Amino acid sequence: MIRSIVIVTVLSFASAAFAADDYARNGVAVGAGLGFAGEDFDFSPFNFDNTGSAHMLVDWRFHPHLGLEGRFEHTFNFDASVPGATDLRATVWSLTANGQVFFLTGQFQPYFELGIGVGQGELDFQGSSSDTTNAMGRVGLGLDSYLNRNVSVGAEFAYNFGFGDLSDFNYWTMGGQLKYHF
Repeated sequence: MIRSIVIVTVLSFASAAFAADDYARNGVAVGAGLGFAGEDFDFSPFNFDNTGSAHMLVDWRFHPHLGLEGRFEHTFNFDASVPGATDLRATVWSLTANGQVFFLTGQFQPYFELGIGVGQGELDFQGSSSDTTNAMGRVGLGLDSYLNRNVSVGAEFAYNFGFGDLSDFNYWTMGGQLKYHF
Protein backbone atom coordinates (compact mmCIF):
# COMPACT_ATOMS: atom_id res chain seq x y z
CA MET A 1 0.00 0.00 0.00
CA ILE A 2 2.77 2.44 0.89
CA ARG A 3 4.57 1.53 -2.32
CA SER A 4 1.42 2.40 -4.30
CA ILE A 5 1.07 5.75 -2.55
CA VAL A 6 4.72 6.59 -3.25
CA ILE A 7 4.36 5.66 -6.91
CA VAL A 8 1.16 7.71 -7.32
CA THR A 9 2.78 10.69 -5.56
CA VAL A 10 5.89 10.56 -7.76
CA LEU A 11 3.78 10.28 -10.90
CA SER A 12 1.60 13.18 -9.77
CA PHE A 13 4.60 15.44 -9.23
CA ALA A 14 6.16 14.32 -12.52
CA SER A 15 2.99 14.95 -14.51
CA ALA A 16 2.48 18.34 -12.81
CA ALA A 17 6.02 19.37 -13.69
CA PHE A 18 5.54 18.03 -17.20
CA ALA A 19 2.29 19.94 -17.66
CA ALA A 20 3.91 23.18 -16.42
CA ASP A 21 6.04 23.46 -19.56
CA ASP A 22 4.68 25.99 -22.02
CA TYR A 23 5.50 24.33 -25.32
CA ALA A 24 3.48 26.85 -27.36
CA ARG A 25 5.13 29.93 -25.89
CA ASN A 26 6.08 32.90 -28.04
CA GLY A 27 9.69 33.11 -29.13
CA VAL A 28 12.42 32.17 -31.55
CA ALA A 29 13.80 28.74 -32.42
CA VAL A 30 16.73 27.70 -34.61
CA GLY A 31 17.16 24.31 -36.18
CA ALA A 32 18.57 22.08 -38.87
CA GLY A 33 17.65 18.81 -40.48
CA LEU A 34 18.23 16.16 -43.10
CA GLY A 35 15.80 14.44 -45.38
CA PHE A 36 14.96 12.53 -48.51
CA ALA A 37 14.16 14.50 -51.68
CA GLY A 38 12.08 13.12 -54.52
CA GLU A 39 12.09 14.69 -57.95
CA ASP A 40 9.01 15.80 -59.83
CA PHE A 41 11.01 17.31 -62.70
CA ASP A 42 9.68 18.07 -66.14
CA PHE A 43 12.67 16.93 -68.22
CA SER A 44 11.40 14.27 -70.62
CA PRO A 45 12.77 11.70 -71.52
CA PHE A 46 15.24 11.77 -68.60
CA ASN A 47 14.56 9.84 -65.41
CA PHE A 48 16.28 11.32 -62.36
CA ASP A 49 17.10 9.40 -59.19
CA ASN A 50 15.87 10.68 -55.86
CA THR A 51 18.43 12.12 -53.44
CA GLY A 52 18.90 13.71 -50.02
CA SER A 53 18.38 17.23 -48.74
CA ALA A 54 19.58 19.42 -45.89
CA HIS A 55 18.03 22.52 -44.38
CA MET A 56 18.51 25.25 -41.78
CA LEU A 57 15.66 27.24 -40.29
CA VAL A 58 14.67 30.04 -37.94
CA ASP A 59 11.16 29.99 -36.43
CA TRP A 60 9.27 32.80 -34.74
CA ARG A 61 6.21 31.75 -32.76
CA PHE A 62 4.04 34.82 -32.13
CA HIS A 63 0.81 33.06 -31.08
CA PRO A 64 0.13 29.60 -29.58
CA HIS A 65 -1.29 28.46 -32.94
CA LEU A 66 0.65 30.64 -35.42
CA GLY A 67 4.27 31.06 -36.43
CA LEU A 68 6.61 32.15 -39.19
CA GLU A 69 9.59 30.20 -40.50
CA GLY A 70 12.56 31.20 -42.62
CA ARG A 71 14.11 28.14 -44.29
CA PHE A 72 17.10 27.49 -46.52
CA GLU A 73 17.02 24.07 -48.16
CA HIS A 74 19.51 22.46 -50.54
CA THR A 75 19.18 19.15 -52.33
CA PHE A 76 22.08 16.86 -53.08
CA ASN A 77 22.54 15.76 -56.70
CA PHE A 78 19.60 14.31 -58.60
CA ASP A 79 21.35 12.04 -61.14
CA ALA A 80 20.12 10.76 -64.51
CA SER A 81 21.87 8.47 -66.93
CA VAL A 82 22.10 9.57 -70.54
CA PRO A 83 22.78 6.72 -73.01
CA GLY A 84 26.14 7.18 -74.78
CA ALA A 85 27.14 10.21 -72.70
CA THR A 86 28.17 11.19 -69.22
CA ASP A 87 25.65 11.61 -66.46
CA LEU A 88 23.20 14.45 -66.17
CA ARG A 89 22.93 16.06 -62.74
CA ALA A 90 20.40 18.50 -61.25
CA THR A 91 20.47 20.39 -57.94
CA VAL A 92 17.95 22.74 -56.37
CA TRP A 93 18.10 25.20 -53.49
CA SER A 94 15.35 27.33 -52.00
CA LEU A 95 15.01 30.15 -49.49
CA THR A 96 11.40 30.49 -48.31
CA ALA A 97 9.33 32.37 -45.74
CA ASN A 98 6.61 30.03 -44.47
CA GLY A 99 3.51 30.65 -42.38
CA GLN A 100 2.70 27.86 -39.92
CA VAL A 101 -0.59 26.90 -38.30
CA PHE A 102 -0.26 24.60 -35.26
CA PHE A 103 -3.29 22.44 -34.57
CA LEU A 104 -2.30 21.47 -30.99
CA THR A 105 -0.20 23.25 -28.36
CA GLY A 106 0.98 20.40 -26.12
CA GLN A 107 4.09 18.28 -26.29
CA PHE A 108 3.13 16.99 -29.77
CA GLN A 109 2.31 19.76 -32.25
CA PRO A 110 1.16 18.89 -35.76
CA TYR A 111 1.20 21.80 -38.19
CA PHE A 112 0.46 22.95 -41.73
CA GLU A 113 2.82 25.29 -43.54
CA LEU A 114 2.57 27.39 -46.67
CA GLY A 115 5.26 29.68 -48.00
CA ILE A 116 6.85 31.59 -50.83
CA GLY A 117 10.41 32.54 -51.61
CA VAL A 118 13.14 32.18 -54.18
CA GLY A 119 14.79 29.09 -55.58
CA GLN A 120 17.39 28.05 -58.07
CA GLY A 121 17.62 24.92 -60.20
CA GLU A 122 20.81 23.90 -61.95
CA LEU A 123 21.51 21.27 -64.63
CA ASP A 124 25.04 19.96 -65.25
CA PHE A 125 25.72 17.98 -68.42
CA GLN A 126 29.14 17.07 -69.85
CA GLY A 127 30.97 19.88 -68.10
CA SER A 128 28.52 22.65 -68.93
CA SER A 129 25.81 23.90 -66.66
CA SER A 130 22.75 26.08 -66.86
CA ASP A 131 20.60 27.42 -64.08
CA THR A 132 17.38 29.28 -63.56
CA THR A 133 16.26 31.39 -60.60
CA ASN A 134 12.66 32.32 -59.90
CA ALA A 135 9.95 32.36 -57.24
CA MET A 136 9.34 29.09 -55.40
CA GLY A 137 6.44 27.99 -53.20
CA ARG A 138 6.29 25.43 -50.41
CA VAL A 139 3.35 23.54 -48.88
CA GLY A 140 3.69 20.90 -46.19
CA LEU A 141 2.62 19.06 -43.06
CA GLY A 142 4.80 18.43 -40.03
CA LEU A 143 4.96 17.39 -36.41
CA ASP A 144 7.11 18.91 -33.65
CA SER A 145 7.66 16.74 -30.58
CA TYR A 146 9.19 18.43 -27.55
CA LEU A 147 11.84 16.52 -25.62
CA ASN A 148 11.92 19.28 -23.01
CA ARG A 149 11.02 22.95 -22.78
CA ASN A 150 13.80 24.03 -25.17
CA VAL A 151 14.48 21.10 -27.52
CA SER A 152 12.17 19.53 -30.08
CA VAL A 153 12.54 16.97 -32.81
CA GLY A 154 10.30 17.01 -35.81
CA ALA A 155 9.22 15.28 -38.97
CA GLU A 156 7.94 17.00 -42.07
CA PHE A 157 6.65 16.29 -45.56
CA ALA A 158 6.60 19.18 -48.05
CA TYR A 159 6.20 19.86 -51.75
CA ASN A 160 8.35 22.60 -53.30
CA PHE A 161 7.15 24.10 -56.58
CA GLY A 162 8.75 26.68 -58.81
CA PHE A 163 7.26 29.38 -61.00
CA GLY A 164 8.30 30.18 -64.57
CA ASP A 165 11.27 28.12 -65.78
CA LEU A 166 11.83 26.91 -62.20
CA SER A 167 8.61 24.86 -62.49
CA ASP A 168 10.75 22.23 -64.24
CA PHE A 169 12.50 21.65 -60.88
CA ASN A 170 9.58 20.75 -58.60
CA TYR A 171 10.46 18.31 -55.82
CA TRP A 172 9.19 16.92 -52.50
CA THR A 173 11.03 16.35 -49.25
CA MET A 174 10.45 14.09 -46.27
CA GLY A 175 12.76 14.40 -43.30
CA GLY A 176 13.55 15.15 -39.71
CA GLN A 177 14.83 18.16 -37.84
CA LEU A 178 16.17 19.23 -34.47
CA LYS A 179 15.26 22.64 -33.02
CA TYR A 180 16.36 24.70 -30.04
CA HIS A 181 13.67 27.04 -28.65
CA PHE A 182 14.84 30.18 -26.82
